[in-house]
Amino acid sequence: MPELPPQSRVTSRIDGEILSISIPRSSARLGCIGGSWSLAAVFGFLTVCSFAQGIFGGNLAWTAAGFFFFLITGWQLLALRGGILRAAGTIRIEITPDVLSKISGTADAPHRRSWPRAVITGIQVERKSASGPASLSLQLRDEPNAISLFSCDDPEELEWIAEQIRRRLGR
Repeated sequence: MPELPPQSRVTSRIDGEILSISIPRSSARLGCIGGSWSLAAVFGFLTVCSFAQGIFGGNLAWTAAGFFFFLITGWQLLALRGGILRAAGTIRIEITPDVLSKISGTADAPHRRSWPRAVITGIQVERKSASGPASLSLQLRDEPNAISLFSCDDPEELEWIAEQIRRRLGR
């Protein structure tokens, strides 16, 4: 049976007949260039310098470069501090005797999707490429394509989660 890696941030809790698995989302991957404060500061500096050169030198190319750096800086800050580009909170998988649910979004506006146990025919971990993230997919009866629940860089975590779901659903 697969085990969670020691560095995993995935947690699970059993409350009566409900198994809850929480998967924290990483904000480090949300920025356009890795999402770090250092890069945001560097691009902020480049923004100011390029705009100053464009305005005081009368060169439109420098002003355009400043605008480009401004967009990258904004993207970094939104990815790091929240806003519309940040994937908020955690993904929670709840498994009851009858239903599998995925809850994501903010605490104020959670988004819940549920599938009855009877329509679930399989859970698998899929990798599109050797270096890319793996995804946990749900195969449903009468659905030709699998539904991706979420993606993760650590396939060991996904294997562990898939095994927990299989055990709870008796698959």
